[in-house]
Amino acid sequence: MNHAEDIMTSRITRRDFVQASAGLVITFYLPTRHAAARVDAAEGEFAPNAWLRVGTDGIVTLTVDKSEMGQGSQTGLAMILAEELDADWATVRLGPVPENPAGWSRRMSTGGSTAIRTSWEPLRKAGAVAREMLISAAAATWG
Repeated sequence: MNHAEDIMTSRITRRDFVQASAGLVITFYLPTRHAAARVDAAEGEFAPNAWLRVGTDGIVTLTVDKSEMGQGSQTGLAMILAEELDADWATVRLGPVPENPAGWSRRMSTGGSTAIRTSWEPLRKAGAVAREMLISAAAATWG
C-alpha cells in the first residue's frame, strides 16, 4: 500500500472527529483578552486596529508582525493594505511592532514562507474595514 492509499483508507472515529472539531471551533471563535486591546493613537491619528495607522499628514503606517528576510514579504503585505485602502503607494510606510504587543491577538513569528499566506486575509479585512470607516466618517462630515 502506498502513502496515498494509506491516507485514503485511514480511519478516524466519531469521537476523534468531534474532539478535533470542538478544538477548532474554540480556537477560531472564542475572543481573547488581546482582541479587545487597542493601539494607542496620537491625537488626530486614525488607528482602527493593531495593523494600521493613518497620520494627520496622510501617511499610512503598517505594523507588521513578520520579519523581512529578503523575500519581499513586508512589501507584499504593505501592497495588500494599500490596495484595500485604495491608498497611494507613496504614502505607505512600515512601522515597528510595539514593545508591549497587547493589541495583537496573533502570534508573532516568521518562517516557512508563511508571512503572506497567513497574513493576507486578516490584513485585507483590516484594510477594507478601515476604508469603510474612513468613507463613513467623510460622508458624515461632508453631509
